[in-house]
Amino acid sequence: MEERRKEEVNGVISILVVDENEILRRGLVSLLGEYPEFKVVGQASDPEEALSLANQLQPDVVTVEVRMPGIGPGTLISSIQEKSPQAKTLIITSSDAEEDLFAAIRDGALGYVLKEVNLNEIVSAIRTVARGETVISPSIATRLFNELRRGYTDPCAAGESDLSPRELEVLRLVAQGAPNKEIASRLFVTEATVKAHLRRILQKLRAGNRTEAAAIAHARGLIE
Repeated sequence: MEERRKEEVNGVISILVVDENEILRRGLVSLLGEYPEFKVVGQASDPEEALSLANQLQPDVVTVEVRMPGIGPGTLISSIQEKSPQAKTLIITSSDAEEDLFAAIRDGALGYVLKEVNLNEIVSAIRTVARGETVISPSIATRLFNELRRGYTDPCAAGESDLSPRELEVLRLVAQGAPNKEIASRLFVTEATVKAHLRRILQKLRAGNRTEAAAIAHARGLIE
């Protein structure tokens, strides 16, 4: 615990790498080891080991391959967060299936990047989710945008999902990883007001949680 406090002071991001493919897992661990700001504290090849290490190590970031045997992507992510509530989950996967993306977002993942991206993009994604912000691979974001645009054309035309300027302000802060208390302070409103805005945002965007709302807003170009 004392070592972890020192790492936090020094700004080191502790990482748990979860992937059943040993070659890819060890390769990522080796590459991340070249960055002084990162410390890979553990690696897991199956869900059971991942949950045990998440509970034991309490990492800042957990990188996860969603296609793990014996467990769905959403279940694995939510289970990791139960074991390590402060950990930010970044999906690094070979799957570009929309059902995997939406399951990951719904259950709390902050990032979703494909293994085909270069190392710099993975490093950037880890830094982003460690700050509590969201990131999605450009190729997936483009396809997601097109799907959402088709799926939300009618509600938008009817004015059912138009966000007010204040709701957009709240959504921008959510996308930056700000908790309700900080949002309330920055907008000079109460936390109850922030929660009310969030309820309306989720309803208008048909999102299951704040992370999914931020992803939808990014995909639709509502926020940068």
